[in-house]
Amino acid sequence: GMKLPGYVAANCTGDAPMMAYRAGVELTGMEFCINGHPAFYDGRYLYGALDNLVQAAGAILVNSQGERFMERYDPVLMERAKWQVSCRAIAKENLEGRGPVYVDMTKFSQGDRQLLTKFRLNPPDRSYRETGFDPSRDKAPCIARMRVASSCGEGGIKIDTRCQTSLPGLFAAGAACYNPAHGTYTVGGVNLAFCNVGGYRAGESAADYCQKAGQPQLEGRQIEHLKEAALSPLNRKRGLSPDELFARMRDDIITPAGVSIFRNEKRLKAAIGQLDKLIVETLPQVWAKDAHQMVKANEAGNAALMAKLTLTACLERNETRGWQYREEFPYQDDIDWLKWVILRRQGESGVAIRHEAIPIESYQVQPKERRRLPSPVQYTFPKG
Repeated sequence: GMKLPGYVAANCTGDAPMMAYRAGVELTGMEFCINGHPAFYDGRYLYGALDNLVQAAGAILVNSQGERFMERYDPVLMERAKWQVSCRAIAKENLEGRGPVYVDMTKFSQGDRQLLTKFRLNPPDRSYRETGFDPSRDKAPCIARMRVASSCGEGGIKIDTRCQTSLPGLFAAGAACYNPAHGTYTVGGVNLAFCNVGGYRAGESAADYCQKAGQPQLEGRQIEHLKEAALSPLNRKRGLSPDELFARMRDDIITPAGVSIFRNEKRLKAAIGQLDKLIVETLPQVWAKDAHQMVKANEAGNAALMAKLTLTACLERNETRGWQYREEFPYQDDIDWLKWVILRRQGESGVAIRHEAIPIESYQVQPKERRRLPSPVQYTFPKG
């Protein structure tokens, strides 16, 4: 089957949650930060995604044998299934030799076709013209495109209802935070709403705090040390470029299907080890020829730490829920895992982990019973 390429979102490198983490703030929901979407990709061009518009217009996913395989995994929602289900299904079809997978948009009405062109943020028309691809005639190859990103509110800085973090005087809002209203999945709208409400509350809370707080004491040596570390890539004459580090992290560590889609203890531990090595050995070799590259080098460091913490949380959660899938535990475990995994920095490079029970008994809607729900898509990698 076609190689499943992934990406490290270049504009979502986890800078805010990583700054907070280094300051000693608690993070939560990090295991849900490795996510993605079904993307139309032919090896050269990215044509679009299986988003709401394409789903509503009636896109159909088929494997290389022409089977509409989503019937097997979500017979009710089919191609409108949650992205985590369709990404796993696409990966499984490929891994079991029924790839490549295609999305069939040939039956779209003329009106839907015009609507898609009008409302897409990145109209794929140009690349259609360049490649001769015609969605009314051709099926588009479709892959599960995975990433580690802090851009969707699935995980990040732990806050209370006033946007206060675990560090007094530090407030946070928006996609840098874990959004408890979000859970492990959303369909549109909630991120923007959370940004607006969170921004307003964080601003109000910060203003209240400042009125009562005294003048802070600045630590000159700490400021100098942080400045020196941030500017250090400019002082090197050669080495790896930030882009090379991103590529190595993406292709070799994060996006292989055995880490990003179907995880197990052995592969997660190996990937965390690789990221540790990258942070300790490779990051200090990244050089910058100008200020722009210097910013990218710092972002690459944040992205590597973000990935390490994400996989650490994935290893801690012994169940399958949302974007988190564990081969050894292919079920959502509402008996033992209705809890948050909370991470905090310990010393220079250690991670302290604790669990906090979700106060389900205080929720208005109660589950009838707590049980283990099997995942609709299950896959175990062959040994070796």
